[in-house]
Amino acid sequence: EDIENTDRSAFGLRSTKAHRAAASAWLNAQSSLDREQMFRSNGIRYSELLRLPYWNPVAYVVVDSMHDLYLGILQRHIRDFWAIS
Repeated sequence: EDIENTDRSAFGLRSTKAHRAAASAWLNAQSSLDREQMFRSNGIRYSELLRLPYWNPVAYVVVDSMHDLYLGILQRHIRDFWAIS
């Protein structure tokens, strides 16, 4: 894998239908080893949020605290979008 690749066109868009199918396959896997292999392949695990019919796992992405605080995304957001210096 090329983890240095920052070309956005190299990454395909995910669909909600495909995400739900992969999460369902993960949930119904026969063993924890199967689940781990599936997760390594697509980065998707099941979440109870998927039981909500309106939940869109592709659009409703939550930024975790490491990316938010450690990498400075929150600081950039406050400065650039809220115009607080």
